[in-house]
Amino acid sequence: MLNKVFHYIGIVSCILLIIACFMPWTYYPGPKITFTGFNVQTFPSGVNYGKAGIPIVFLTVIILILTLLKSIVSKRINLFLCALLMAFAIRTFVVFSGSLIKGDLIIKPALFLVIILPFFILLSAIFPKDGRTKMR
Repeated sequence: MLNKVFHYIGIVSCILLIIACFMPWTYYPGPKITFTGFNVQTFPSGVNYGKAGIPIVFLTVIILILTLLKSIVSKRINLFLCALLMAFAIRTFVVFSGSLIKGDLIIKPALFLVIILPFFILLSAIFPKDGRTKMR
């Protein structure tokens, strides 16, 4: 029963994570720049954070497809990819939320979604819907 709940939570979390990559993540009031997962501008000092939304969306789409498949191999690959997504989400949160000067950065709610939703996706991979992934 609990596995079915985690399965649907994982599917909804994947969809919400893809949507969160298009929402504003941070706002820098000094240069008046808003960053999303795909809209990242270079600072006047030459610092560029990169488009972190591309690998997040790519991994999330693959995870969503593997979540819907029922083979044991797809569940195991899905677990590895979910752990990779969680690690990349932590890295993205640290990079985008770090600021040297207090008050120089305003963190938007979508960046918190980028760190929370992969945790639920990872839980859905740990507890798959069909309990056939047990070691024999």
